[in-house]
Amino acid sequence: MSAPTVNSIIRDVPKVVYVKQKPKGVLLEMFCCAQNNEFAIGKEMGGWSPDGSDDLYVVEDASLFCRFCFGTCRETSMDLKVGGKADGASFVNFQRPFRCLASPCKCCCYQEINVTEMSSNAKLGSIKETFWCCVPQFRVFDAADQPMYDLHQPTCCLGMCVNCCDKGGCGCLRVPFYFYAPNGKEDDRKGELFKVWAGVKKECCTNANNFEVHPPSEMKPEQLPLVYATAVIVNQNFFENKGSGGG
Repeated sequence: MSAPTVNSIIRDVPKVVYVKQKPKGVLLEMFCCAQNNEFAIGKEMGGWSPDGSDDLYVVEDASLFCRFCFGTCRETSMDLKVGGKADGASFVNFQRPFRCLASPCKCCCYQEINVTEMSSNAKLGSIKETFWCCVPQFRVFDAADQPMYDLHQPTCCLGMCVNCCDKGGCGCLRVPFYFYAPNGKEDDRKGELFKVWAGVKKECCTNANNFEVHPPSEMKPEQLPLVYATAVIVNQNFFENKGSGGG
């Protein structure tokens, strides 16, 4: 059976969604036992929907060696699947090569994640870290490798500092990242990505995270997987358990 196409699936997915990381075993996380990540994507915040009521599902396939030895720098592959369960049909792949963690003043080995439609093996785009000194910067590229958006936290002091007083943020309860026009100014925001509070149980007893995603309004349906991949790369670089690959 051929893989479903992006357009046939994404057109039925709500624009504003929550990307919810599946909690792993508490004891395994305590002993830094690296595990493959899983995410459910749907319109309800919740904590996790094991009954498959979400719209999409993301499953990681990274070797135990990579997860244990390289942690959040690891090379990994993730499939975006139809429905809210791991046994859904795969239709998009996120490929993340081994790269150094996002860090200031690098001249190479930038973080990146490439997004491909599986039925046609056509590239949908990519997300790549760009050079930065103070505030981490990523850029979203389309299928032709043309810049679409910049992604970073809100800034102040001429872009030198994260703006902790931004109206979209609320301490650790709501951490904002915004999509901007390429090289755009602070008020040129196109979309929003928030790391949101997932509840006391999930936040305090696991390393799993939730994200609220507001894609840029002009994005085409086939480009929306780029936004989901952006949530994944932000999670792996800034919120995933430090010192292990487990989520």
